[in-house]
Amino acid sequence: MLGTPPFAESYRALVTAAGTPPLRWLSLAPEAPGSPVPRAWFVVALPGNLLAMELVTGGAHATYCFSIVAPSGYLGRPPSEMSGPCEAAVASLSGTLVDIRFLREPIGLPDDALAAPGHTRDRLAIAALPSLAAARRAFVARLVHDERWTASLEDLVTWHATCRDDAARWPGRAAQEATISGLETARAGAG
Repeated sequence: MLGTPPFAESYRALVTAAGTPPLRWLSLAPEAPGSPVPRAWFVVALPGNLLAMELVTGGAHATYCFSIVAPSGYLGRPPSEMSGPCEAAVASLSGTLVDIRFLREPIGLPDDALAAPGHTRDRLAIAALPSLAAARRAFVARLVHDERWTASLEDLVTWHATCRDDAARWPGRAAQEATISGLETARAGAG
């Protein structure tokens, strides 16, 4: 799975950005309980208190980034010195993906969009699933795989490394969400 485009390129880029030694995980789970259809995702710990996750099977290609620990508790350590918190964050994120049947929208949906009438189900899921609420608190940004992906990733890592405010939002997040919204609108118009 990690040897085929487009995931091979993003996986290599994330592992390179992670530094040495890279902390990385590959996970598999059935698409639904008892299903023979697997879902796979990988997670890479990045400098600056970030985990980067990509769902390899199904869906659009984007990198979802999460805080390893709350920004206010980050002590500036590299991932190699945070293996315990990294393992806990990966386990929590993986549990969330299974809980929500790999739907990433409830994790990354901006608060204003979540308030729209069409997202009642997502709001109920967030209220009912503590793992989903925790993933939303740890969520930092989703990065679209376009020509700006590498620059956006570098900017996010640099910004998040110095962020100590749990309520702060990466300045590039709005642009990424606008790109995602545009892609979704284009897909809906083509379908």
